[in-house]
Amino acid sequence: MDEEHAESFASTWGQHAGDVIARLKECTLGGPKILSDVSWNLHVNVAQSGLTRTQNAIARFELQLEKPDKKLGSNEGDEVIGVEFGHEELYDFFCKLETIQAQLDAIS
Repeated sequence: MDEEHAESFASTWGQHAGDVIARLKECTLGGPKILSDVSWNLHVNVAQSGLTRTQNAIARFELQLEKPDKKLGSNEGDEVIGVEFGHEELYDFFCKLETIQAQLDAIS
């Protein structure tokens, strides 16, 4: 990109960046949502025909998200996200959460 085009882009971005970002947030994320509830199940398979001591653990989470500006008693805009983890995936997930928590603690 030559200098003239770069200056034109920078000028336009400087004038309209806020509007562009606001539109992108609405289109891609659907606006902000709040985690309102979490349910979870742990399933452990301890045996299987032909195998004697099998232990497969699967954790299932359901995350209930809602819009912060929704009307009282309305479920419009609510979303449920289901996530399923095996043992190693769950361990990695919790390690990442610990890292995020340490970073947030360092900020405040």
